[in-house]
Amino acid sequence: MLALWGSWNEALRQAGLPIRREQPGRRTGPAARRAAAQRYLDGESSTAIAADLGCHPATVLKWAQAAAGSTRPHGRPSGTAGT
Repeated sequence: MLALWGSWNEALRQAGLPIRREQPGRRTGPAARRAAAQRYLDGESSTAIAADLGCHPATVLKWAQAAAGSTRPHGRPSGTAGT
């Protein structure tokens, strides 16, 4: 498949099939990554941010780590009730 089309997504395109999503980092520019990191540092969850951007929560944490040098401890954001 790779030898014929070069990538899985290209094979899907050629077959006329939908592509679930492109690679998030390739379509998320520096400004969007900084904004996502700031949202995280302001207290929003990496899961919520990742859902908005179509990427994995660990990607958001990586961007926050790069922007601030650290991330919050894992678990619920402070001030939220557990159920």
